[in-house]
Amino acid sequence: MNSIPKVVVALATYNGGKYLKKQLDSILNQDYQNLFICILDDGSTDNTLDIIREYENSHDNILLLESHENLGVPNSFYEILRECPPASYYAFADQDDIWEPFKISRAVEFLEKEDDNIPLMYCSSFSYYEGEENYIRSFDLTEEVNIYNSIYFTPALGFTLVFNEKLREMGLRNTKERSSHECGELHDRRFLRVAAVFGKVICDAKETARHIRHEDAVTSADAGNGGLLMGWLKNELFGQDLLIQQKGIQLFLSDYREEMNKEDADILQLFADTSHGLKKVFYPYRLRQRISGEILLRILFLFHKA
Repeated sequence: MNSIPKVVVALATYNGGKYLKKQLDSILNQDYQNLFICILDDGSTDNTLDIIREYENSHDNILLLESHENLGVPNSFYEILRECPPASYYAFADQDDIWEPFKISRAVEFLEKEDDNIPLMYCSSFSYYEGEENYIRSFDLTEEVNIYNSIYFTPALGFTLVFNEKLREMGLRNTKERSSHECGELHDRRFLRVAAVFGKVICDAKETARHIRHEDAVTSADAGNGGLLMGWLKNELFGQDLLIQQKGIQLFLSDYREEMNKEDADILQLFADTSHGLKKVFYPYRLRQRISGEILLRILFLFHKA
């Protein structure tokens, strides 16, 4: 019997054939000895499925799950966590990042020191790369993850997260019945918030992965201040992003309020609707990592846009 805790990697793919092999190789080259990879493809039209089947046929620790519909994000990840074999720990993986060989072993080392009866989440720093070789900057995870910075910001990105069975169980609550549009927020923020409210988030300052930035997939986290302003105008002031995030807060309260303490429930209730503008403008805790993002958010509070 293997005494090393089993770790299941949940990898969701969609048209990732250009990058997938290097990500799979970085997972398979982990120095951890009890690793299983579950992959769900969400209707790729390139060679992604061919690559997955090639790897599945040559490795007995890779399983391609069948998908009969386009689930989108985050439901693809939720479906993997529902269908994968049981394990002690689980890790999210994106199709186009590269993991350091020690990523999983380091996470398990931290997690094994904690009380496994509460939701546990490990997360780490990482580095941004333009392509595979051009280093841009580091994302330093030096501050704690708490209820405040998990309301309008994802303080640790999904591909760095490793978590226990208790968190898998709690994080999946009521997700099967919801479409991606109804979920309100992404899987990493939901799981981080569950851990912050009900358990413990372990923040590791060591970089354990490279986030490969592609021109066709630049996120707000990648952008500089100019890009952040343009994203704010497009997605938040004139778009639906904050309404989607607000929906996520409402669903979180619906799913977990009965188990939450009153203080945490009151905090989330404040941000669950667009009222109390001035109270939110002068809220005493930081809600976003960048000061520019924080100021822009407070402006939206003032005009009841969030």
